[in-house]
Amino acid sequence: MGGITIMLSQMENRNGDSGGFPETYEFLKNLSSWGIRPAEGFGQEDIQLIKQINGISSDIPVFTYAEYIRQVLQKYGDSTAIYSEKGNLSYREFFSHAYNAAEVISRYVPERTAVAVLVEKSVELFISANAIVLSNRIYAPLDNELPTETAVECIRAMNASAVIADKEWSKRLKDKYQLKVLEVDELMPDNAKEADFREMSSSPDDIFCIIHTSGSTGRPKGVGIHQYGLMSCLSYTNEIFGTTSDDCTLAITNHCHDMSLYDIFGIFIKGGSVAIPYGVSWRDPEVWAKTCEMAGVTIWNSVPSFMEVFLRAEGRRAEKIVGKLKVIIHGGDYFKLSCAERLMRLNPECRIFNCGGPTETTLWNIYHRLTPEDIEREIIPYGRPFPKTEYFILNENMRILPSECYGTMWVSGAGTASGYIGDIDKEKFVFSADGRVLYNTGDQGCYSKEGYIIFKGRNDDQIKRNGKRIELNGIKNTALNFAGITNVVVLGDGEDNRDLYLFYTTDGNIEPAEVKKLLKQHLPQYMIPNIIKKVDHIPLTNNGKPDKKALLLNKSEENTVNIVAEICRNCLGCEREIKGDDNFFLLGGNSATAIKFISELRKRFDCDISIHHIFIYPTIADMANFVMASAKKYTSNIDVENSENFELTFVQKLMYLSEFKSADNTVTAYAQLTAVHDKELLKQAVLMCVRSSEALNMIFNSDEYSGQPYQYLRSENVDINDIFFEVETNDLSGLLRQESERSLPVSEGKCCRVSLVSNKETYLVISINHLVADEHSFVIFLRQIFDCYDKLSNGENISSGMKNAYRRYLVEKSEDDGKYGVDYWNRVFADRSYLEPFHMERLEGDTSSSDGETIEFEVDNHLISELKKICAEHDTTLFTGLLAVLAVFITRQTHRNKILLITPATDRVKYLAEDTIGMYLDDMLIPADIDANAAFADILAAVKDSYLNAYKAGNAAMQKSLEKSGLYHKYFKERLKYVFLDFVETDHSPVCGKNICATPLVYYYNETQAERNIAFFIHHVDGKYFFALGYKYRCINRESSGKFIHEFIATLEECVLSGEDDNSPNESIADVREIVRSVWNELLECSDIDGDTNFFDAGGYSMLLYSLAPALTDRLGYKFPFVKLMEYPTINSFSDYILNARKDTQNDV
Repeated sequence: MGGITIMLSQMENRNGDSGGFPETYEFLKNLSSWGIRPAEGFGQEDIQLIKQINGISSDIPVFTYAEYIRQVLQKYGDSTAIYSEKGNLSYREFFSHAYNAAEVISRYVPERTAVAVLVEKSVELFISANAIVLSNRIYAPLDNELPTETAVECIRAMNASAVIADKEWSKRLKDKYQLKVLEVDELMPDNAKEADFREMSSSPDDIFCIIHTSGSTGRPKGVGIHQYGLMSCLSYTNEIFGTTSDDCTLAITNHCHDMSLYDIFGIFIKGGSVAIPYGVSWRDPEVWAKTCEMAGVTIWNSVPSFMEVFLRAEGRRAEKIVGKLKVIIHGGDYFKLSCAERLMRLNPECRIFNCGGPTETTLWNIYHRLTPEDIEREIIPYGRPFPKTEYFILNENMRILPSECYGTMWVSGAGTASGYIGDIDKEKFVFSADGRVLYNTGDQGCYSKEGYIIFKGRNDDQIKRNGKRIELNGIKNTALNFAGITNVVVLGDGEDNRDLYLFYTTDGNIEPAEVKKLLKQHLPQYMIPNIIKKVDHIPLTNNGKPDKKALLLNKSEENTVNIVAEICRNCLGCEREIKGDDNFFLLGGNSATAIKFISELRKRFDCDISIHHIFIYPTIADMANFVMASAKKYTSNIDVENSENFELTFVQKLMYLSEFKSADNTVTAYAQLTAVHDKELLKQAVLMCVRSSEALNMIFNSDEYSGQPYQYLRSENVDINDIFFEVETNDLSGLLRQESERSLPVSEGKCCRVSLVSNKETYLVISINHLVADEHSFVIFLRQIFDCYDKLSNGENISSGMKNAYRRYLVEKSEDDGKYGVDYWNRVFADRSYLEPFHMERLEGDTSSSDGETIEFEVDNHLISELKKICAEHDTTLFTGLLAVLAVFITRQTHRNKILLITPATDRVKYLAEDTIGMYLDDMLIPADIDANAAFADILAAVKDSYLNAYKAGNAAMQKSLEKSGLYHKYFKERLKYVFLDFVETDHSPVCGKNICATPLVYYYNETQAERNIAFFIHHVDGKYFFALGYKYRCINRESSGKFIHEFIATLEECVLSGEDDNSPNESIADVREIVRSVWNELLECSDIDGDTNFFDAGGYSMLLYSLAPALTDRLGYKFPFVKLMEYPTINSFSDYILNARKDTQNDV
C-alpha cells in the first residue's frame, strides 16, 4: 500500500489545498519535515491510532521553577518540605537555606553556567541543588563513585564554573586539578535569612540541569535539560499521577539518575514533601522502611528492582508500607509482571505507573497506569506519551510503521534535548526546518491497536544494567585505545544483563587483569565488565559482523569397588582390608571422615556426589555403583578470573545484614609456637599468605541501585601494618578476649589480624571475620603460613598469584537456582508453625536483655560412645544422633512437636575446597516433627530423614521458598531465636613445617558473649567430647542455666538407654506401606501411587532399581536381596514381604 505516499505528493501539488484529508495531510507533512515517509502497509487507520496514542492534552499552565516556589511558599510556607533523621524542615526553613546558599553561589559563579555537585545523598544535597537552579545556574550532579579523572573530564567538558563537593572530593579536586570548589558546609550558614526569590528570574529556554548518561567515548555524556521541558514534565506528572500537597515521596533514586529530579524538584512544585534516607545508609532497605514509617510516605519513585529488594528484605513490614502508598512510579528498567501483580494484590487502591523515556527526553515522558487486565494479558504496556510529546515508530529507512510492527522509537516534544553538551550527535538528533527536534531512543516498540505503545527492547549497542544505561561502544572504544589491543567486542548477557562481557584480541601479551585495571582508570564503576576474556580471534557471522552467540557459547574402566574401598580405608585410617559389603558407619565413619571420603570420591571419579549420598549408599559396593552411574556428570564451565563483584551466600547475607556489630563476627584462635627462628620471615610469610588468599582480600559493600550487598577483591595489596602485630603480655586470656571483641570491618577490607604474642612463651593469635572464613580456614591458614615460612627460610621461589577457587565457589553458589528442592521446602513452610520462635516461660529471665553467656559443661564420654554405636547400627553419624537427642529435649521443653533446628553445613566437599580459605558454611534448617515419647530408634530415623531431605533440597531452594512464601523476612529477623547445634570434629594434631612448629590450634570462645538465644557447641578433640551452652538471658535466666543443662544430659541418657533396649523396628503394615510409597514417590517423581500399581508401569526402569534398593534399605532399616524388588513389584506386595521377612528374622533370633 504505497497509496498514502502518492496522496501526500498529490496534496503537495495542490499548493496546500488538502481537499478532504486535512488531518492526514497535516500529519504526513509534519513527519516529512524530518524526512519521514510512510512504510509499506501504512494506512489511514494507522494515522488515527497514532494521533490517539499521541493525543493526551493538558491545559495546565507551566511556570519557571522560581515562580512555582514563590507560589508554594505563599501557600505552604509552614508545611513540612523535608523529613530526615537529622530533623524536619518546613518549606520556609528549607528554602531559606537554599536562598542563602544561592547568595553564596552567586558571588562565585557566573550566571547560566554549570555547577557540578559531588555530594552524598543528604538534605545538604537537596539544598545545594535548589540553590543552584534558583540562582539561575545549571545543576550538574555527578556520581560520587566516578574515578577522579572521569569526574574531572565531565566537569571540564560541560565547562562547569565551580564544584560543590564534600570534604573528600574537595581535597581531591583542589590539590591536583585547581578547580573552583565550594565545600557544601560553606553554603550552610548557621543564621539563615528568610527566602526572597522576587529578584530571581530565569528563562524557560535556559538549561536547567545536566544529567549524564554513558557515552560512546567511554566518558559519560552530559544531557542539557531545558527548564520548560522539565517543568512541563513535572507539572504533567503531578496532574496525571494525581499527587497533592499531602503527599510525601521517598528519595531512594541515585541523585545522578534523571528520575531523582522528581524527588529534588517535582514534589516541591506541588507543595508536597520528600523523605530523605541519609548518607551511605540510603541504600539499606531497613532504612527505607524506617524513613517511610517516620514520614508517612505515600509516593514510591524508583527503578523496579528497588521495590523487589525492599519486599524481599523487609517482608511483612514492607508489605504494610506498600499497603499505605497512594502512588508507585516505576521506570528506568523492566517492570516484572510478578512484581506488578504482587503490588496490585497488596494495595488494590494504589495508582501504579510504568514510566519510560531516556534522559535525552527529561526524566520520563511516557506512562501507563497498571490495570488487572495487564496481568491477565501478561504484558505491561509502555503506555502513551505525556502532553506535548509524540512517539513515532520507524524502520531503519526512516519510514513510519503501521500498528503491530516493531521498529525504533523516535521522540519529539517539549522535553527533548537538542543534543549532548559539546556534541549534537546528528545520528540520534534530527532537526526539522523550523527547529523541532526528533530523538532516536534506540528502543524497539510497536503501536498496539489497543491504543498504547508496547516496549520490546533495544536495537543498538545500549543496554540497561542495574538501572543504568550503558553504551557498549563507550567501553569498546576505551579498550581499543590501549596499546596492543587489536579488536574488542562488548556484550551484555543474562537476566537484566547481569553479566557484562568484554572479549578482546591482542598482538602482545596483555592479560585480562591488566585490561580491567586500565578500564578502571577511565570508566565509572558501573561500566566495568565483570567478565573479560582474551580470545585468539573474534568469530564473524555470514554478513561480517561479530558472532555474539559463538562468543558466549564459548575414565577409563577400573575396578570401582576396590578403588572406593581403598579411598575409604585411607580416610578412616583402617589397617584391615575393606570389602564391598562393609558399612561406612560400622567401620567407624563420622561427620569429619564422611566429608573427607566424599571429597576424595569427587576428585577421583569426577562425579556429582554430596554428603547425603553416604547415608543413602552406606556400603562400599552401593557407593561404587552410585559413583559409576554419576561419573563425569560434574562439570563447571564458569570463568571467574575476571569476575568483579560476587553475591553473598545465604549465611553471609544473614550475618552482614544482621543487627549485630562486626565484632560479633570475629573468630579468634591461637597456637603456641614451639620453634620460630626468624620473626621477620614469619611476618613476610603472613603477608604473602594473606595477599594470596581470595577470601582474606574481600571487601563488602552494597549496590547503590539495588541496595543488595556484594563482595569484591581489593585492588591494592594489603599493608603488613594492617594485619600483623607484635605484642608482649603475660595476660594471654585478656588479649584473646580483646581480640575476640575487636571489630574487623569488612567494608574496609580489614578481614584478619595476626598477632605474635611473646613473653615467657610465644603464641600466634589469629582473628578473622567470620564473613570470609569458617573454622577450618584457620588450620589451612596456619599451614600455609608455615609452608611459606619454610620456603622463605630455604630461599625458594614462592608463587604470588591468587587462585580462583573461592571466587568460583561464590559464583557457582549464586547460580544455584535450587529448583529441585523448592517443592520440599514449600511443603515445610506451608506449616508456619515451624518458623515460630521457641518460648520456655519457666526459664525466661529479663526478656528485654540482649546479653548472654557461653558456659562449658561435661558429659560422660561413655554416654557418647554408646550413642555412637546406636547411630552406626542405624547407618548414621553421631552428629545425627545428637541432633535427635536435641530434638527430643527441645520438643519437651517447648511442648511443641514441630520445631526448627539450625546447624552449619559445609560446602567444602561439593566444591572441592578442602585446602582453600573461605566461608564455606551455610545455615542448614532441619524441620523436625517428632513424638518425644516414641522409641529413640524411630526418632533417630525421623530426624535422619529430615536431615537428609533438608540437605538434599539445599539452601538455594530454601531461600527461594522463603522468598516466594513471604517468609524470608521473618526468618531473617527470627533466625537467632531458633536452637542451634554446632558439632565440630577438630583436627587436634600439631601443625608443623620443617623450620617452624606449633601446638594444635585452640579456638577462643568469649564466655560473656552469646549470639543466639540457645546454642549447643560440641567439639570432638582427640577422642573426647567437649560441650558448651550459649544462651541469652532473655531466654534462660542465669540461675536456671544449670537446670537446663542437667535436663539435657538426662534426656541424652534416656535416649541412649531407649536406643539400647530397642534397636529393632516395630511398624505396622500401614507404616511399612507408607514408607515404601514415599520412597517410590521421591524416585518416580509421582504422588499418591496406588498400592497395587506395578513399579515398571508407574515409570520405573531397571537402572532406577539401583537407587530404589539402598533407599528402601535405609528407610526400612532392613537389608533385603535385590531380586525381591522384581519378585514383589508393587507397594503392597513388597510391604507384605518386608513385614514377614522381619518376623522370620526375629523368630530365628
